[in-house]
Amino acid sequence: MLVAERVIDKAAEQLKGCALRIVIVHHPIDWLSLWSQKAIRVPLFANFDLVLFGHVHEAFPTLTENTIGQCVLAQGGCLYQHRDFYNGYQLIDVTANDGFEFAFHLRTWFNEPRRAFAAAENICARGEMTLRPSSDKTLPQQLKVEDQFAIQTRLDEVANARARTLLLSSTLTFDEAFTCPPLSNKSPEELVRLTPTAYKHSLIQLADIITNDGVIVFCGARESGKTTLALKIAKQLMQLPGKPLKQPILVDFLKVKNYDTLDRLVRRHFSTLNVDASRVLSGHRCFFIVDNVSLADLDKLERLKQLIAANRSQHDWCIFLDSVEFVSRKTILEEFGATTPYLHSTVW
Repeated sequence: MLVAERVIDKAAEQLKGCALRIVIVHHPIDWLSLWSQKAIRVPLFANFDLVLFGHVHEAFPTLTENTIGQCVLAQGGCLYQHRDFYNGYQLIDVTANDGFEFAFHLRTWFNEPRRAFAAAENICARGEMTLRPSSDKTLPQQLKVEDQFAIQTRLDEVANARARTLLLSSTLTFDEAFTCPPLSNKSPEELVRLTPTAYKHSLIQLADIITNDGVIVFCGARESGKTTLALKIAKQLMQLPGKPLKQPILVDFLKVKNYDTLDRLVRRHFSTLNVDASRVLSGHRCFFIVDNVSLADLDKLERLKQLIAANRSQHDWCIFLDSVEFVSRKTILEEFGATTPYLHSTVW
């Protein structure tokens, strides 16, 4: 019975930006080999809040403590192996307020005569118990509604200013003037050879792209509207109905330093607003939109790739490249860790 120490370490690193971290294993910790128990207890208690396991077919939530810290352990019941086993389940309500509070609602199957689930009074009173580990953890705080309104207003101002500059008109807003260029995994040369029906089927909707987590790479000729498209993505992210808000962060690659951190990129984006960068990064999944990326600036390019690789599990990225003929699409996608095929942004 083994759980590898490095598996726990790797999982903790990948979940570094998460407030609530949960481990799910099959066997109880004390069923493992003694040396494996010893190896994983420290990283478990140091990095995770809730450990869920099964196998023993019982329900006995426990708050346990060692010199590293506290952790809640909870077993799953059995559904359904035998009448002689405990058959039941539990719901866990997690409340975040200066730490976490775990409220367990345990349910038991009563075989005779009711043949129904009900509160597990055979385990604890009313089938309910609450465990609250002591914690000095500062939970991430999301931006306030007034902050979001200020961000959206400022983004509208920037976008409208660009529309006025491009159109030499003061009457149209960005939203009124914007027309999305054709977006496709095919290059402009490939698109012009298609039949009208095939051309239509090859196009991709912007909303279908930006709602997915991961890394996107756009490529387009100079002056093809990539910066305008970047602004459209930022505005649309803040207006997606029924979707968790992804906080757009606009990054001008020309201003990136090879020592920049995510915090610096966020502060630069909100330079005209009184917005806490640490709150943005810890309380929200961000969507970094990096414009004007040049493959010729190797130092800044390497720093950008490092930032993407280190933070891609917590935040999403959209890279805008000028058209490059001498580097293969596959190479570019691999270097940026793209999770979608190469995307072309074309204006004719």
